Amino acid sequence: MENIFDFCDRKISSRKTPYKAKRFWDPESGLASLLVEARHLREGHKTVPGKASDCVNRANLGETAFQRALYNHKGKQVLVGEDFRCEIQWADIELPITFAGRKGGRSRRHSVDLIAYAEKFGHFLCELKYARNENAPPANGADYAIFEALIYFGIVKENFVALDNYEVWRGQRLRFEWKDIAKGSRVLVLANSSFWKKAKGEKTRIQRLCREIKQRCGVEVMLYETKDAVLQTRACAYPKKVEPTLGTIEELVCIPAFG
Repeated sequence: MENIFDFCDRKISSRKTPYKAKRFWDPESGLASLLVEARHLREGHKTVPGKASDCVNRANLGETAFQRALYNHKGKQVLVGEDFRCEIQWADIELPITFAGRKGGRSRRHSVDLIAYAEKFGHFLCELKYARNENAPPANGADYAIFEALIYFGIVKENFVALDNYEVWRGQRLRFEWKDIAKGSRVLVLANSSFWKKAKGEKTRIQRLCREIKQRCGVEVMLYETKDAVLQTRACAYPKKVEPTLGTIEELVCIPAFG
């Protein structure tokens, strides 16, 4: 099997379509910078998740709002596949998976969006994306989400012992251990329908990429969309903030993005 970081580096550094955007290859701010950090992670200060607020700024009704709305949704959430239908639950949210050293460390550490649980699969990482309309830039499209999720999974596989030793979780919902995620073989990329509109025009290429990832890295990338999910808001205790919700949907169904 090819190392996850080597595979991602080989693809991104080519700068070929669709990886021409600076957000992929830039060694200072792109996915390439995340790869450099992932390869040289060292345990530094204990990494501890802060409190995850249910509220977001009124102007931030995007990915973060979508994340909070999914995590706090009271209705049942279901993952549907070709031969299965199972409930999906969220064990934790916004957990840091990189460490800061005593000197020169990052003030903001990379975090996974959600820890998912389904009886069929156990615990696994979920990378969320959200687009307000169908005109999301290619640099923040399906390819970026796939590689971001894959790199995060690679970081967990390399560092699960430290993450477990540091107890990087809140423990308020379903208990999990990072070693269980690291021993798994899948990640979930979940987004709203608008996010996937452009990607569906490149369905064949993106599916081929996911097959290559599974063949070379042994990781299944599940691409899903939230069917009928509409982001709404309600007032919260802070005047400049709102609490994002998904309304009163009794059952939120997540289906394969490409049918």
